[in-house]
Amino acid sequence: MTIVEQINEGIKEAMKRKEQLRLDTLRMLKSKILTVDARGNLADADVIKLFKTYLGNLQEAMEQSA
Repeated sequence: MTIVEQINEGIKEAMKRKEQLRLDTLRMLKSKILTVDARGNLADADVIKLFKTYLGNLQEAMEQSA
């Protein structure tokens, strides 16, 4: 199962269990994937690279706001 498929399954599961924080987080990650590829057909390596870049951006923003 690819990372994109795992995220989609996680979204379904979070909706069923009413886990709002998990749902919001997974939707945000899916949104980042769809921004790069509208069909969400990224290889796992590309998804990991995208998430690492996004994490770096978030950490930088947090450091600047502190």
